[in-house]
Amino acid sequence: MGRKKGCLKTGGRKKGTPNKATQTAKEWIVQTLSANWEQMKSDLKVLEPKERLQLLFKLLEYVAPKQRETSNNIKFEDLTDEEMDELIDKLTNGISDENETK
Repeated sequence: MGRKKGCLKTGGRKKGTPNKATQTAKEWIVQTLSANWEQMKSDLKVLEPKERLQLLFKLLEYVAPKQRETSNNIKFEDLTDEEMDELIDKLTNGISDENETK
């Protein structure tokens, strides 16, 4: 039997709490690479270029997040004048902020 309608979910990890297992894995990889750096460099040199790249890409998956394609589909005809003005303000502020940092 599930929760009754209107009852909030309880338990579990709170929003924004970092994943400890992922952090531990990243730290282990960094420590292992640091401790065996010279051996790793010589092992990488022995590999064929294609194999070397494959290994580096596999390791990279544990350190860098994968990029995802994002899309925003806005139906402008459904926006109110107020929502349209707010969107225009956000866009123009973002553009002016970007120009100021250059």
